[in-house]
Amino acid sequence: QVMEEIRADQDILDSLKISLEGAEEYLGLYLKAESEQLKRIFTNLIYNAAEAKKPGQRFVELNIKIQKAQTSDDNITVNFKDNGKGIQNDRLNKIFDKGVSFDKKEGRGGTGLGLYYVKTTLDSWSSTIDVSSIINEGTCFDLKLKSAFEAKILSLSQLSEINTNSLCIIDDEEHIRKFWQSKFPKIRSYVSPEAYINDSQRSEADYCIIDYHFFNSNMNGIDLID
Repeated sequence: QVMEEIRADQDILDSLKISLEGAEEYLGLYLKAESEQLKRIFTNLIYNAAEAKKPGQRFVELNIKIQKAQTSDDNITVNFKDNGKGIQNDRLNKIFDKGVSFDKKEGRGGTGLGLYYVKTTLDSWSSTIDVSSIINEGTCFDLKLKSAFEAKILSLSQLSEINTNSLCIIDDEEHIRKFWQSKFPKIRSYVSPEAYINDSQRSEADYCIIDYHFFNSNMNGIDLID
């Protein structure tokens, strides 16, 4: 979603050449993060790279790499590495401070709230961000994100091999529930997380197809899994 929005911004397209590695490998991994806030974090870091052009540089090359972390505590790392003008060492320890934007003196830059938002939001998730930079070579932001769990992705044919008495659909939209009922007539159907929780038939062995957002509940799909 972030990349789709970025591609619609002509100024960014004129300033950046973005490459993305690893995103498809981690489908099914759920992070301890709020999706709109995560989008804003990624967008801030991408726009930050766009402002890092060196004099005479046609565009900044930005590589975004997603991979499993080496430690058990930090489950996913996301690296934003650009080949822009870099940041002076004496400025690196201030870069996440509120209101700090070094490009203001040059008539560019923003309010100084973007990286402050990135840092404080990641802190609230018990996730981290580090920055390293070399003048005239570029800057790298390293995010370490906590994962909530890793879902097992199954195809329809694999679902067909499961005992359908253990299969559930939890969705507040009737046409979604009917679709799954047409595929698996014995599937148990629920309109909300609470309806599933209160069902005496539910079991630890259930395979659940769960909507993320419910209009009729204070819970979302991740809350139910937790």
